[in-house]
This record gives sequence, C-alpha cells and structure tokens, in this order.
Amino acid sequence: CCWQSLDIYAGLPIPCLLLEGAEFGDLLNFSRTRELTLRERLRICIHVTSGLQAIHSIGIVHGDLKPQNILIFHSTERGYTAKIADFGSAILLGMTTLPSKRPIGTILYSAPECYHNDVTLGREELFKTDIFSLGIVLSALIQGMYVLEEMTKLSCSQLESLKKEGELHHWLIALSLRDSNNLATQDNIESADNGKGWETDPVFDEDSILADEQIWATFVCLLKGTLAAQATQRFASEESILSILRNLLCS
Repeated sequence: CCWQSLDIYAGLPIPCLLLEGAEFGDLLNFSRTRELTLRERLRICIHVTSGLQAIHSIGIVHGDLKPQNILIFHSTERGYTAKIADFGSAILLGMTTLPSKRPIGTILYSAPECYHNDVTLGREELFKTDIFSLGIVLSALIQGMYVLEEMTKLSCSQLESLKKEGELHHWLIALSLRDSNNLATQDNIESADNGKGWETDPVFDEDSILADEQIWATFVCLLKGTLAAQATQRFASEESILSILRNLLCS
C-alpha cells in the first residue's frame, strides 16, 4: 500500500495498492500461446477451484469468474500457478441484505438463474452461480479454449436454452466427441455421457481428456455437477470438485 497524487483529486494524496504482476497475463491469452499437458491444465484447475473456495469461505461471491479474470504466474517450485483477480462484480455477503440481486457478470459464463433481472438469491444460491461459471472455466481448461469460441457462435437464446434445460454439459461433451469422430449422431451422445458403448480413441495421446475412458467418465461427472440447470443439483462445495480434479490428476 502506498500514497499517490492525482490531478483529478486536486493533487491530494490517495491510497493505492501495488499488486503482484502476472508475468504470463490472463488465462485466456496464456492458453493461446502455450501447449500445456493435461497434468498442467489440471493443476491450474485445482488452483482456480482452491482460490474460489478461499473466496467463498470468507463470504465473497466473485460474480464474474472467467479466464480473463484469472492470472497466471510461474515459480521454480510450483510451476504454473493461477490466481483469481478482478472483484469488480463481487458481492460481499457480510455487507449485503439477503436474498440479494443476481451477480452482474459476463453472460457467457453466467448461471441460468442469472438471466432474470428481477431474481433474488440466498447465500448458497449465490455461491452456486460461481460454481456454474467455474464449470465453464474448467471445461475450457480441460477440453481446450476452443469451446469458448464455439459458445460465442451460439445465439443468446440458444445459449440460454442450453443452460436452462440442463443441456450445456451434453453440448460440451458433443464438441469433444465430434472432434474425435467417436460419435456420428446426436442419439449416441447420451450413451457416451453414461459411459455405455464408448471406446477410447487410440489416436489421442495422453494429454487428451479422451485418451482414457476412466478419465473421460470422471470429467463428465465434473461437468454434470457444475453445470446443472438447478442450483440444488450442483456440487454443494468446491471440495467435491477438488476431489474429482485430484482423482483426474492421479489417474
């Protein structure tokens, strides 16, 4: 913390914070310039989820979790690490009357309940909006940032419908399977989702989520629990998500 004088305040000193610089910028740009292994991507997933858990533990709802608000650092001991930034849309529950208005975040990552301007949400419901956004971030990290580009191609009504009908995780699954040529028709997506009749594609290397059937099934479980249309059907806490991510990392 230090003091700084600005002309707009008639030269009076005002407090300012000096924060750690992110040498690799935000997660979105970082992912476009680096070829990361699956293990590296999973470690970043764990960092982001742990960061959100820490935020929630002190009563803060981030409200705008997305790759652009996640900064990437590097250390000799820990390799690439991720930290959550930009709390401009945050809700401080200790200073907020509940139920509260929905978070004003980026619509691409918003939970389905946040599409209604007049909706009010309780404490746990507010946390679950962050869980939904986290699910999209984790999907982009694990599958590839191309999923975000595909999401932006959808119309607003299409994206809203996928979220509200609980079909977003099916749609994301179909993206990976389309690229792997494992599935030819929409009818087969449900069987792949349930782990039935699906075979590992030998053309994928160990850095692909499709390289191992058990890893794929665990990933599908992760998507289901974070991207459920109803907040009550999402994971109750980040600890459940961390457990899945650690299992993936150890697979």
